[in-house]
Amino acid sequence: MKHTLSDNLSVTPRESLYATIVARIDMEKVRHARRQFGRLVSGAIASFVLFIGAVQYATLQFTQSEFPQYLSLILSEKTDLFNYWREFLYALTESLPLLSITIFLGAFGVMLFFIQKTLKNFGSVLPHATLIS
Repeated sequence: MKHTLSDNLSVTPRESLYATIVARIDMEKVRHARRQFGRLVSGAIASFVLFIGAVQYATLQFTQSEFPQYLSLILSEKTDLFNYWREFLYALTESLPLLSITIFLGAFGVMLFFIQKTLKNFGSVLPHATLIS
């Protein structure tokens, strides 16, 4: 059998004491939400910096690979491309910078996660403003 606190109390607290306790609990909730909001904003900024670095790395790897030259063959050499389409696909996939694309997509996902969590927490910090419900 479960016992609750109200079962053990024979005296009810004064109304002013109860209001003070509830106000203190609400104040602590707001403080916790503000601390969490600060951590989320810091994470969002850090993930944005990571995303910028990932974009620069992906751009560098993309321009250093031969992928753009193979893609330009689609526009210029259509007849030879249809004759040797398997070799073209193999060369295209071999020249694709997969590591930089993976890092880019991972950084983008982390950045979106932090932005979403930050915007959801925004309503707890400023109760009268909601950006995302």
